[in-house]
Amino acid sequence: ASFAQQPGLPQGTGAEAGAMVASDDVVMSFVQVGDQPSGWSLEQIMTAAQQASHGGGTDKVKKMIEEMIAKLSGEAASEAQQSAWCNKEFSDTRQQKEEKEKMLEKTRSRLQNWISNQAQLKSEVKVAMSEASEIDKGVKEASKLRKDENAENVAAIKEYKNAQKLIATAVQFLTEFYEKQKREQQQASLLQQQQALENAGDDDGVVLQQAAQPEDASYNGQQDSAAGILALLEVAESDYKKLEQEVTTEEQVSASEYAQYMQEAKIRKAVLEAEVKGKQEEITRLNGSISGAETDIKEWTGELDKINNYLDQLNGACSFKAPTFEERAKRRKAQLESLQNALAILEGEGVP
Repeated sequence: ASFAQQPGLPQGTGAEAGAMVASDDVVMSFVQVGDQPSGWSLEQIMTAAQQASHGGGTDKVKKMIEEMIAKLSGEAASEAQQSAWCNKEFSDTRQQKEEKEKMLEKTRSRLQNWISNQAQLKSEVKVAMSEASEIDKGVKEASKLRKDENAENVAAIKEYKNAQKLIATAVQFLTEFYEKQKREQQQASLLQQQQALENAGDDDGVVLQQAAQPEDASYNGQQDSAAGILALLEVAESDYKKLEQEVTTEEQVSASEYAQYMQEAKIRKAVLEAEVKGKQEEITRLNGSISGAETDIKEWTGELDKINNYLDQLNGACSFKAPTFEERAKRRKAQLESLQNALAILEGEGVP
């Protein structure tokens, strides 16, 4: 049965019955609305509709409906505005978060590369400086060895030259001495033979010649001995000369090798020093990059924390309990349609 046909209510005819039917339709529209957004209770609405059906007028019911429509429309606009604001804030904030996370990831990756490169450069600088130190040590040792070797060679060459001079002097002296002795012996022998010939007859000539022969043999023996001594001295002089030449050659070779070593060491050290300088400059540059990256990471991490906190706040401010915004919007649309239909019925435009 309709609301107008409920027991205990007066039953009218004609216009009154039509008003009662319209009132019944209005009440049903209110029932379809459900929760009364205007604050009016269903009992109040039914009472106003009953009064309207008994000629009490529809102004009060219209006012109720209009207030409910206005409130529902306002709530819908407010929620739509809030939903749009929340969606935009979520979108903008999430985009900021994504950009900040990408910047942090990229900067952290660069920072790790810079730290790794710097560590590698420091290791290479350490190796280069160690090699340069070894070069200095090698140059010092080589210089000392070269100095000692040169002193020994110079002394040896001087000694061999002096020995050659002494032997040459001895050879000259002995040669002159033996030549002089030879001449004296030859003169003495001739003189003796002449005297023997003068004192002896013709028959004694053979005897004299035979007597002179032992002296000639002695003379020849002395000459052989002198020749042997001179030959030994000449061999010794030749040996000393050979030793001088060998030591001189060794000295020249050693001096050349030392000079070459020193030149190579100088070039190598210059290369190492240039490498160390360049790498130290790169280390200094990386220090600046690392420091800047660490500052950026610290700053952006703080900004990202603020963004995350703001997202948490948005979640709290923009999270709607069941039903969802879409469900509420759908229900509110149905409520507005029911209220508008009720208002149209009261104004005589609606279809009961």
